Amino acid sequence: MTLRDRVHDHQGLLLLGHPRYEDMREELLRSYRKVMLARRPDHRLVSTFRHVSAQLTFQDFVSYIVQQGEQEEVLLDPHWRSLYQMCNPCVIKYDFIGKFECLVEDISYAFKMMKEDDNEEIDDEFSFSSRAPATTQSLAHTYLSQLTPHQRLDILSKYLLDYLIFDYSLL
Repeated sequence: MTLRDRVHDHQGLLLLGHPRYEDMREELLRSYRKVMLARRPDHRLVSTFRHVSAQLTFQDFVSYIVQQGEQEEVLLDPHWRSLYQMCNPCVIKYDFIGKFECLVEDISYAFKMMKEDDNEEIDDEFSFSSRAPATTQSLAHTYLSQLTPHQRLDILSKYLLDYLIFDYSLL
């Protein structure tokens, strides 16, 4: 299994609300720095679609996702679950919330903010492409233009709190 496969293997993903963490949840929230990266919900759907299916159209994929109820098992997949449900930004006091759309700047700021010691060096060279957000935006436009106005409204309805909480324009 490659590193990429292991990162995307969510079988062992336990959220902080899991009973396993019940006795230590408050201590974890108090003692760790908490950083979150948000991403436009419609762009997350495009990114996920590009990795999940060659047998499904983007319209079919979107219809499948928006028809799922909030408790459906499929929504447990962190690729398309609402960020407000998965990360609880209204409950957890994050030290920093960044956005994928300005990834390089936000990660650089977060690393500097989190360093423990002023003598600690931060490597400003990141191993990901700074073009990723621009590429995603271009691809997202292509895929989203395939949707009907009704499907676009369905996405907005399903992810409305993510759009509002993280200050994304409404489609």
